[in-house]
Amino acid sequence: MLAATYNFNKQTITFFDIDVLLEKEISENGFTVPFIFGVGADFRITNHSFITLSYNELLALFLNNKDNFSSNISLGYKFYL
Repeated sequence: MLAATYNFNKQTITFFDIDVLLEKEISENGFTVPFIFGVGADFRITNHSFITLSYNELLALFLNNKDNFSSNISLGYKFYL
């Protein structure tokens, strides 16, 4: 499950620069919210039932997908009670 996350990072780096010991502190914050868009359709079979076809993650902003194409396709059946 994907959710909104708040990331924070604080580092202290120590290094030499021309025989002088330097120390640098790095602080980073970030708020990440994945926005996912998809398409779907319901096809009526009877007055009380539908076949549902959806393609999710058609466009996913701020989602690390490692350059892979999404293949989140679902097929379902809906009915009224």
